[in-house]
Amino acid sequence: MDDYYTEMKAATIAAMQEADALGQTDGVNQRGGKKYLEVKHRTSVFRRHFGTRMGIETSIIHIDDAMVRVQAIVRDQAAMIVGSGIAEERRGSSNVNTTSAVENCETSAIGRALASIGLHGGEYASANEIDTAQRNSIGCRNDLTKSNITTASRSCMVFCKTTSCSSNNCEQLTIA
Repeated sequence: MDDYYTEMKAATIAAMQEADALGQTDGVNQRGGKKYLEVKHRTSVFRRHFGTRMGIETSIIHIDDAMVRVQAIVRDQAAMIVGSGIAEERRGSSNVNTTSAVENCETSAIGRALASIGLHGGEYASANEIDTAQRNSIGCRNDLTKSNITTASRSCMVFCKTTSCSSNNCEQLTIA
């Protein structure tokens, strides 16, 4: 059993190093000069280093006409949870969520689960979360409050202090 964990530790370190290097070369540019490694690349790194020794399970936590929540769990061969991620998407909130909210939410949850085991390639948030945060930081949103910002939107956002939306009654909120 000790050999297994030594092997998994080495594979994890190698996968993290590859994801970090790929983040620098193939990452999507963000504000502030940072790069984001897309989930498709991180999933490839995961499979290359772990093969079938680890797996990713996804499950829909909530689904209705307005919202989708998905959880992704990374498990080892002993079915032990080694990482997890949860994502939430609002149907119709973006072009992709108009037609594919479930698929997008699953991809975000997988990305967060991979990031939780160190395969983030520079940033923890998904590309869609970054895009949403950038879009939301441009304009005032009166539907956001400190209490209704979810784990899927942990980033810098702008929200209105009152229900009448104008730029002079908005403030920036950063959730760590």
